Amino acid sequence: SVLSDPESVNVFRAYAFDPIVSTEVSFDIHDGYVDTLFSIETDNDGQTLFALLPQHFSSLSDVSACDSLVGVYQTLYGQQRLCVGSSFLFSQKFQKPLDRFDLSGLSDARRRQLEVFVKEDVQNLSLNAQDTYFLGKELFALANLLDIARQLDLFDEADLIRGRLKSELELWRDNTFSSKDIAKSFYYDSMIGGVVGTPFSFGSELFNDHNFHYGYFIYAASILSRYDEGYLRDNRNFINLLVRDIANFDRNNTDFPYVRGFDFYAGHSWAAGQGLFRDGNNQESSSEAVTAWYAVGLWGNVVDDQRLVDFSNYLYTRESLSALDYWLNIDQQDPRFEGYSHPLVSLVWGGKLDWATWFSPRPEAKLGIQILPISPASLYLGDDLGRVRENFASDMSLQNPTLFKDYLVMYQALYDIDSARLKAQLLLPEDIDGANSRSAIEAWLITVENFLSRQK
Repeated sequence: SVLSDPESVNVFRAYAFDPIVSTEVSFDIHDGYVDTLFSIETDNDGQTLFALLPQHFSSLSDVSACDSLVGVYQTLYGQQRLCVGSSFLFSQKFQKPLDRFDLSGLSDARRRQLEVFVKEDVQNLSLNAQDTYFLGKELFALANLLDIARQLDLFDEADLIRGRLKSELELWRDNTFSSKDIAKSFYYDSMIGGVVGTPFSFGSELFNDHNFHYGYFIYAASILSRYDEGYLRDNRNFINLLVRDIANFDRNNTDFPYVRGFDFYAGHSWAAGQGLFRDGNNQESSSEAVTAWYAVGLWGNVVDDQRLVDFSNYLYTRESLSALDYWLNIDQQDPRFEGYSHPLVSLVWGGKLDWATWFSPRPEAKLGIQILPISPASLYLGDDLGRVRENFASDMSLQNPTLFKDYLVMYQALYDIDSARLKAQLLLPEDIDGANSRSAIEAWLITVENFLSRQK
């Protein structure tokens, strides 16, 4: 125990009778870095003890508060160091995402091929799902298709997609607040403080996964608003409700909690609305959380709200870095992974790290759920190309998967673009997820090629 000697007991006693009365987190983005400041107020305005995780300590602006280590703790997040002070500030490299797929430098042949994919995908437009998760994924796919079509000046196809997106999103708007019993609508839960979509899925009525579900809606509305000023004018308030449900940054707004599911200390979101598990709360799909914060930033751009853009950039940076640290690119040499023989963590809990998913035991499910959906913001997945290769090669079943074939091809593209392109050509319609399309796969491959060329 850290209190196994009298000296440690005396240190703790010195701070034990000046209790913490409030904490606050603030941030700043400057010169390519994101600063996070934790401020701690005690009853007597004194200093106190606090513990830092490796993610904090490795980028701490002033390590003097931790010079005289009182103790260290082994945790699921790595070695936690005990420090003294009334605040701590750490800086991380700002992760700035693309705002659209990078289709620059297309040859005539590649452009014609992508145009063919867009025209084929437009002929197969479908919005068959009913709930906010699976329908949200379909809206996401259409939004990407709309943006690709507009980049290619395929105006007729873009208008068809725009009309379909607009009618579906406005149906949800028109039904909202009319009745809890109406499908494809949202209602406000005054007890918990937030909006709930109907029909429910994955416990969304208990506020599970709201950032996953609503991130898809916000993303689709943002891309649509890029090309339809009328939609933006008539639907701003509706989409703002979804944004506030998952990313309310106004501490004076009592209708929604402050950033409902994001843990500023851990640096990532939690998915369960109530977290009533023996091992605490959990998050499975780190990539869907990243997508949600990216979507909030896209919305901030179309409504010209720089504060919202900055806040989303902050959340995106911290969530994407944590996705790599705690899910995809774990340090297998760290003592906390002794006896853990897997290349990644597919389900992070408050009390354990799990090689599991909520829906399948297959290895490709555990990797794929950390990749989907692919958007222009997904290039963070390629932060360590060697690790992408290692993750992909970790299990032979990943070479011939039954689940997430499209996303695994898109992930492989980050380190082996030629093989990925060949595999993409072999994908069948049933291999393509509801949040994806053949056009988006091709647009991603082009984006990755441009990304890799910039790394040389």
